[in-house]
Amino acid sequence: SDSSFASPEGEEGIAPEAAEGSGFGTLAVNSYAVLYDSDGDGTGDKLVFQSSTLNLSKYGAKVSSWQFAAEQTKFTSSSPAPWYDARSTVKSAVFNNPLSPTTLSYWFCGMSSLESVDLSNLDASGATGMSHMFDGCSSLASLDLSSLDTSSVTDMSSMFYGCSKLASLDLSSLDTSKVTDMHCMFDGCSSLATIYASASFSASSATSSYSMFDGCTRLKGGSGTAHSSSYSDKARARIDAPGAPGYFTESCKPSEHTLVTIADE
Repeated sequence: SDSSFASPEGEEGIAPEAAEGSGFGTLAVNSYAVLYDSDGDGTGDKLVFQSSTLNLSKYGAKVSSWQFAAEQTKFTSSSPAPWYDARSTVKSAVFNNPLSPTTLSYWFCGMSSLESVDLSNLDASGATGMSHMFDGCSSLASLDLSSLDTSSVTDMSSMFYGCSKLASLDLSSLDTSKVTDMHCMFDGCSSLATIYASASFSASSATSSYSMFDGCTRLKGGSGTAHSSSYSDKARARIDAPGAPGYFTESCKPSEHTLVTIADE
């Protein structure tokens, strides 16, 4: 079943064969994914990406661990991440040390219990893929993408597929200028009511965007444009404005150039 998985064997709990079966051949291993029991119930619920096998007690008791080559990951539906078998028990994930993957596709796919992800130590500047990154994360109610560098990403297909608990999503910091595939990007986000974006958001490079907003029945743009099943591709992947309907709301973040002065009384 989804919730049962064998603890890896080998030195310090690391499975020496993990890297070979994770979609990137026999490349050198340089990173670790460690599953911790953070609440003491005997179940691994916190996934920590770190640079060693050390048991970081601040996260709880170590349950399982996997080795992988962070800069050469190529996870797919048929060759998933080595921590995929723990997908139904993981409630939170964090990057304890800086990590620089070349793709993030399928990293959190199927984690139906995932409630929080801390991406602040993730260096995604060289990542070209984010397809199915959060696919099936149906317990994820909020997601901070402000530190996510997407300047090299070309594939965001099904990135948030089935994130049915997300009510709002802020894309204002994302660079989508190189993204060619956006199909099913928000498909199944049935609670998603607001998508914030900056004026620089672009879907112009996308050659595939079918079903991009399928199932987003609560989605409404900043000027009131409601979701319509007749417009589910990139045509409305823009800030809503009179005469130019879209599903996005312009992000209203204070300008770094704004100067506030208080007059002396």
